[in-house]
Amino acid sequence: MLERSYKTIEETGMTNRIGNKDIAQQRSKSEKARIKAWNIASEELKKAIARQKYRNAVKGQPPP
Repeated sequence: MLERSYKTIEETGMTNRIGNKDIAQQRSKSEKARIKAWNIASEELKKAIARQKYRNAVKGQPPP
């Protein structure tokens, strides 16, 4: 019985590949900057939602 000599993306935990390079290596500077800006904006939105949700919460007590 033959065994496969390669691993899937799930097994390696790596990003998708194009030939022998990761897709992330193929991104342009502008695309990387756009993704970074989007990630920062997304995190700020999450923080704002959490801040609003726990605005009047008392430290050390479980949320209502």
